[in-house]
Amino acid sequence: PPEEIREWSSVDFTPASGSSADWGVDEMNGNGNVLAIVDLLDAARGDRPPLSSGEGAMKALEMIHGIYWSHLTGRRISLPLADRRHPLLA
Repeated sequence: PPEEIREWSSVDFTPASGSSADWGVDEMNGNGNVLAIVDLLDAARGDRPPLSSGEGAMKALEMIHGIYWSHLTGRRISLPLADRRHPLLA
């Protein structure tokens, strides 16, 4: 257990001008991590689900693992995966 337990404190992540440019986001290429964090914070403030959910990330990862399994076995793979181990560690 940690020696010191701290209380949660509020942190202001609002860009000064309200523009995503303040976050260093390139409008042409974007920055997915920054945009995902900004959306997650906006979702928490607005009591709505974030655009990028953990469930969506899990499904995307399963598709990526399916591509690896297909390549490694030389076979077509069905989703959801029957074998959920990491294909490079299995």
